[in-house]
Amino acid sequence: MISGDADFETEQTLQRYLWVTRLVHKFAPDAPLAFHLKGWSDALPQELAEYAALYLYQSGHNPAYQYTARTLAESFRARIPQKPVLNSEPCYEQMGYSRLAYGRHRREDCRRILWTSLLSGACAGITYGAHGVWNWYKPDMPENPVSGEGFCKRPFARTLWGCPAQRISHLPDDYVRIGVDGILPPARRCCLPTERRFPPPAAVCAPCCICPQRHRCHWQIPFLCKKYTL
Repeated sequence: MISGDADFETEQTLQRYLWVTRLVHKFAPDAPLAFHLKGWSDALPQELAEYAALYLYQSGHNPAYQYTARTLAESFRARIPQKPVLNSEPCYEQMGYSRLAYGRHRREDCRRILWTSLLSGACAGITYGAHGVWNWYKPDMPENPVSGEGFCKRPFARTLWGCPAQRISHLPDDYVRIGVDGILPPARRCCLPTERRFPPPAAVCAPCCICPQRHRCHWQIPFLCKKYTL
């Protein structure tokens, strides 16, 4: 993962990230690279996109911008070269709304964003983290100084094994069972560039992509659940 909430708004910023990307690629040429953009953005420069193994976007935690789970998935699905798309930062359960707004995201919100992302073209899935997991809160341990927005002191172990997390953990099985043919319309199916392949990370194998020649491509994506962690 290169960058965190990056925006690449200046040439100096772009050149620095490009230098780091080339450096990582030089010493780890087979490692899959990805870029975590700032919320609600699809502004990944093409110079960096050429190095990416998959496209990441974040629909974020602001309730006013949850529609970007759909629009950003559609935007990245239309990019050339085509690559798997993943919502890398959706809303988290029990997390307070951003910008100090009153309210917390519920399990229904997380399920809605999950399926909105998938059905809009984010066929590589989402990352999942209830707020207790995100902050790794543990009783009787020093408090995390970076507590995040609307911090909720819920032990991470309880959150990780909770009912919503169990349901999210079935997502890889659903993809294997149903397949992308049964989920996405043809215009939103994705393919992996045949000229560039990366060793997949050790996680669950899901047939999330279909190439124009109708050959099924297996792409392994780690899901944050009781078995797999990002």
